[in-house]
Amino acid sequence: MKKLSLLLSLLLLTACNSSTTDVIYEFPQGFEGEFAVIYNVASAPALTKEDDYTVVKINEQGYMLTSTPTQQYGTVTDKYFYVDANGKRTAVSDKCVLAGNTGSYEGEIAVNFSQSTLVKDNCEEEFHLLTPNFNTLDIDALLANVTKEATQP
Repeated sequence: MKKLSLLLSLLLLTACNSSTTDVIYEFPQGFEGEFAVIYNVASAPALTKEDDYTVVKINEQGYMLTSTPTQQYGTVTDKYFYVDANGKRTAVSDKCVLAGNTGSYEGEIAVNFSQSTLVKDNCEEEFHLLTPNFNTLDIDALLANVTKEATQP
């Protein structure tokens, strides 16, 4: 009985301490390729909330800048949507998104970033095994420009 009580206590503690990412990603209709979120850019807007989710709006070039200091970590519970010109959302399967790099970059300022890939078609299990390389976003150049521009008067 003591072992059962200890096990239940550990399970409850673990459940209470688990965190989730809770992000809604919005993409321009038809977007495909690499995308990034660059955090801790003072001149950029903070991320907004929709219910319990943080909303990230990826631009046509494949990135979003935000003054929010860093991303959320934990069990991935993210949702993905295409957004048309009228603001209507269309769900995108999480099988169409391949998680990529996360990290930090120190140029003129220090920023954090996350980078992933979105495909429109053939989002089967094989997609995650093939790891497509779109080379649509030069993250190093983007980070260098963002940190340089952030220090300009």
